Amino acid sequence: MSKPVAQASRAQLAAAIEAIVKNQLDDCERAIKAGTRSIALYELEDAQKRLREIARLLRG
Repeated sequence: MSKPVAQASRAQLAAAIEAIVKNQLDDCERAIKAGTRSIALYELEDAQKRLREIARLLRG
Protein backbone atom coordinates (compact mmCIF):
# COMPACT_ATOMS: atom_id res chain seq x y z
CA MET A 1 0.00 0.00 0.00
CA SER A 2 1.45 3.35 -0.95
CA LYS A 3 1.91 6.03 1.67
CA PRO A 4 -0.78 8.47 0.31
CA VAL A 5 -3.35 5.66 0.19
CA ALA A 6 -2.48 4.64 3.76
CA GLN A 7 -2.87 8.24 4.91
CA ALA A 8 -6.21 8.61 3.13
CA SER A 9 -7.39 5.37 4.68
CA ARG A 10 -6.35 6.57 8.13
CA ALA A 11 -8.18 9.84 7.56
CA GLN A 12 -11.29 7.99 6.39
CA LEU A 13 -11.13 5.68 9.40
CA ALA A 14 -10.77 8.61 11.78
CA ALA A 15 -13.70 10.40 10.13
CA ALA A 16 -15.89 7.29 10.38
CA ILE A 17 -15.10 6.81 14.07
CA GLU A 18 -15.65 10.50 14.80
CA ALA A 19 -19.04 10.33 13.06
CA ILE A 20 -20.05 7.35 15.20
CA VAL A 21 -19.04 9.16 18.37
CA LYS A 22 -20.75 12.38 17.32
CA ASN A 23 -23.98 10.75 16.16
CA GLN A 24 -24.76 7.51 17.97
CA LEU A 25 -22.87 7.96 21.21
CA ASP A 26 -23.92 11.58 21.69
CA ASP A 27 -27.53 10.52 21.05
CA CYS A 28 -27.07 7.69 23.55
CA GLU A 29 -25.81 10.13 26.17
CA ARG A 30 -28.78 12.47 25.61
CA ALA A 31 -31.20 9.55 25.86
CA ILE A 32 -29.64 8.42 29.14
CA LYS A 33 -29.90 11.93 30.56
CA ALA A 34 -33.54 12.12 29.39
CA GLY A 35 -34.30 8.74 30.97
CA THR A 36 -35.26 7.04 27.69
CA ARG A 37 -33.53 3.72 28.14
CA SER A 38 -34.82 2.10 24.93
CA ILE A 39 -33.47 4.91 22.75
CA ALA A 40 -30.13 4.80 24.57
CA LEU A 41 -29.87 1.06 23.99
CA TYR A 42 -30.78 1.43 20.31
CA GLU A 43 -28.12 4.10 19.77
CA LEU A 44 -25.53 2.04 21.62
CA GLU A 45 -26.34 -1.05 19.54
CA ASP A 46 -26.11 1.00 16.35
CA ALA A 47 -22.69 2.35 17.34
CA GLN A 48 -21.55 -1.17 18.18
CA LYS A 49 -22.62 -2.45 14.74
CA ARG A 50 -20.81 0.36 12.96
CA LEU A 51 -17.61 -0.12 14.96
CA ARG A 52 -17.68 -3.87 14.36
CA GLU A 53 -18.05 -3.21 10.62
CA ILE A 54 -15.01 -0.94 10.68
CA ALA A 55 -13.04 -3.63 12.55
CA ARG A 56 -14.15 -6.25 10.01
CA LEU A 57 -13.00 -4.06 7.12
CA LEU A 58 -9.64 -3.45 8.77
CA ARG A 59 -9.07 -7.17 9.26
CA GLY A 60 -9.66 -7.65 5.55
